[in-house]
Amino acid sequence: MTSALVLPGLDEPPLERGGGVRTWYLVTRERGAIEFLTWITEFDPGTSLAPHFHNCQESVTVLEGRAVFEAAGEEGNLAQNAATLVPTGTVHRFRNPGPNRLRILFVFGSVNATRTVVADTR
Repeated sequence: MTSALVLPGLDEPPLERGGGVRTWYLVTRERGAIEFLTWITEFDPGTSLAPHFHNCQESVTVLEGRAVFEAAGEEGNLAQNAATLVPTGTVHRFRNPGPNRLRILFVFGSVNATRTVVADTR
């Protein structure tokens, strides 16, 4: 990338991920990213992502609502503006305990980020 870019945001339709979860991709490799990725994911009340891990660090900031953050077998509550730092390979997930919408900003430490889902043993 040789110059700064203004990228489309939430004006584009989201990717429907199923079960009341949708994602808007912001900074991506296709849009010129060379070191990191960002996107916003929205969760309807009572929804969650499956437990998973990544091949790079991940930071998450709660933009709206509140979240339950599960990592390495422990849970914590995240209020608006709270952030996390998830080390590479750590099994984790976010869920919306309700009753309002949850919106999270995800930042991945690599443009080659992968997501590996693991079995939900609950």
